[in-house]
Amino acid sequence: MLKNRGFVYEAGGAVWFKATEFGGEKDEVLIRDNGIPTYFLADIAYHYNKLVDRGFDKAIDIWGADHHGHVARLKWALEALGIDSERLDIILMQMVRLVRDGETVKLSKRSGKSITLTSLLDEIPIDAARFFFNMREASSHFDFDLDLAIEESSKNPVYYVQYAHARICQILKNIEELGYKPSIHSEYELLKTKEEIELIKDEARELLQAIKDYENSLESPIEMQKKIEQIKIRIKKSYSDKLNGNLPYGMDENDWNKLMADWGSELNQLEMKLEECNPKSKVLYNL
Repeated sequence: MLKNRGFVYEAGGAVWFKATEFGGEKDEVLIRDNGIPTYFLADIAYHYNKLVDRGFDKAIDIWGADHHGHVARLKWALEALGIDSERLDIILMQMVRLVRDGETVKLSKRSGKSITLTSLLDEIPIDAARFFFNMREASSHFDFDLDLAIEESSKNPVYYVQYAHARICQILKNIEELGYKPSIHSEYELLKTKEEIELIKDEARELLQAIKDYENSLESPIEMQKKIEQIKIRIKKSYSDKLNGNLPYGMDENDWNKLMADWGSELNQLEMKLEECNPKSKVLYNL
């Protein structure tokens, strides 16, 4: 099909994809001069089969970070086939180092350099694995602490969340035993006293500070760019809500103005910090 669409040609005994027509620095080989297809051609065929022949709405690939240079060319090939490249999401994973007692460990007895997820699950519970991997961006390097993953204390975020969940379930059970039916819809209008509203404000401030502390701990330029995007989205949504008369519950005009000022200050600090990391860098995300 690529040939029929005019995106393939032969040269030097090989078959080439016209990647330069999509902005690539060079064209890419599909079939070598010895007649053996490249992995690139196999990737194109696989994704065409998945997105067209089998009719999936979206394909999500997980690749090692060392394959980042192959992302654009595969998306170009899909576009050349008439497939919207937005239907393909590619997640680039950095290496994960397993650590026990502060030292790198190997769970595999084989001589290979990689350890399968199945081998890891022989050591830790599956819920701990899911939680720890989702705590961080796939693009960041990760030291997986095996001791922490199985520790039954508040130091282990998985155990802490599970403990909190168990407490919440018990509270809901007690409520039902008292004859009340818990609702998933919050009825904040029932909180009317000054003390109740101040409590909501205090909780909101603590949550915002916790988010800010976490976000300030992010050091990589990629993470900072994502953080910048998130703040801009929050500011844009808050302005839109205000224009529609929807201030957050318990927050007056002064509270809202202070929140916007705090977010604006944080945004400026992040942009300056990003500029310090790389003076030539530009913020990739815009409203």
